[in-house]
Amino acid sequence: MSGTASAAFLPTALLDTDPSRVVAGNALFWVAEPGTYVLTAIVVDWDAKRFTPLSKQVTVTGVPQPNPQPTPEPDPPPVPGERFVLILSESADRTPAEAAVLEALRRHLQAMPEPPIFRILDPDTPTVGNWGTPYKAEIERRKLALPVLAVSVLPSPSNRLEDPYFVCVEALPLGAAEAIALVQEAMK
Repeated sequence: MSGTASAAFLPTALLDTDPSRVVAGNALFWVAEPGTYVLTAIVVDWDAKRFTPLSKQVTVTGVPQPNPQPTPEPDPPPVPGERFVLILSESADRTPAEAAVLEALRRHLQAMPEPPIFRILDPDTPTVGNWGTPYKAEIERRKLALPVLAVSVLPSPSNRLEDPYFVCVEALPLGAAEAIALVQEAMK
């Protein structure tokens, strides 16, 4: 080609010929699947007053990507035991806003056709005892600061001290609607 020649790529869906991406006659070619593709450019030689089409066959190879394996579904919670909604909260630190969330949650749970057992526990009271031990351990394992909302199912209806199946253990939301939504999602 002479010094006054110029070239233009024929557009395709796979070729990006934006002027900001075409440098010294190179363009970006986007392809997701291996295969054979043909790229065509028209060269205009202004000195020779001639148009010349140029075609280039490009074979794209690649390592086939493995089919992603679906994420296994978590085991469903055990059905036989009672459902619990537990709030572990330091009563000395309870704010009016937190108290309002707890009351709204209590009312919502009581209105359910099959209400879960609802408890608000202070970690310092002796009544928590062994009954609250698995909850406290789970909260510590997750490194959550109080107050915490836990939704659980006991694997057996006959023994309340068994390790519960934790459906949800999260920081207590600041708003009543968020707390209720969190419990509703966990109770599905």
